[in-house]
Amino acid sequence: MVSAFEKYVTGNDATLEFTNTAWIATTFTIGHVGDNVNFNVSSVDIALDDLRDDICTAGIYNVKPDGSPDIAAGAISTGTFTTTTTTPAWINITMSLGTLKASTMYALVLSASDATGLDWKYDANGGLTYTEGDLWTSADSGASWANQSPALPLFQINGGDYAGTLCTLADARNKAGANAAAGAVNESIASDYVRQAEGTINAVTRFNWVDAYTSLTDDVKFILNDVASNLAAIYMITYDMSGFTDRVEAETMINVYRDAALRGLGILKNQAVKTFIVGDT
Repeated sequence: MVSAFEKYVTGNDATLEFTNTAWIATTFTIGHVGDNVNFNVSSVDIALDDLRDDICTAGIYNVKPDGSPDIAAGAISTGTFTTTTTTPAWINITMSLGTLKASTMYALVLSASDATGLDWKYDANGGLTYTEGDLWTSADSGASWANQSPALPLFQINGGDYAGTLCTLADARNKAGANAAAGAVNESIASDYVRQAEGTINAVTRFNWVDAYTSLTDDVKFILNDVASNLAAIYMITYDMSGFTDRVEAETMINVYRDAALRGLGILKNQAVKTFIVGDT
């Protein structure tokens, strides 16, 4: 499932219309609700009311010193969603690849394709609960903005699903241990670590095990699982060692996993062994 990094999803006092020229934005701060980590945004969820046939465009922007959306600097990530129903609903908008940074405020800006517009649900006092974000409105397509605090729209900012192949999310998390930092074992972050490990395995062995994975036997998959989860666990542990009993505990785990990963890589890159295990299907 996706990782929800920032969100405000309670309350529904009223709605505010956004159109092709009347834009609405909510600001949010990474780490205020979710894990305070850098991550790649994958989608956003917004609560809409009184839907109709229209195209909703979403963009994530940096903010100016006054907290308003910095439209002139360009969007970090964008996405669109075509609404075709009159039933109020949460909609999910797939966003283009963009990195959001820890402890940083951003603005989620919505606009519609025509003057009729769509209605975004908001909590009239949401900013009193979610204190690191505000509702902003613009009547001139983002050229100027007005702060509508303490109102706050209902939103959720998502990171990606787990996308590893050579080991599962649980495999990597289990090796990182119970004391690993919450941010390090977040689904989206752990996915990045595993995919980095997979790239290293492929490069070192000069063979794309990910592409060949479905044709491999279980014995071969277990070797790949061991190496990928060991490398990913090292990344998770080094992300933040403060939760371990002491640095010796964390460093001992790293040493064990490093030695096991090197042993596994040695097996996989041995051409004679590779010929045997690739042919063993």
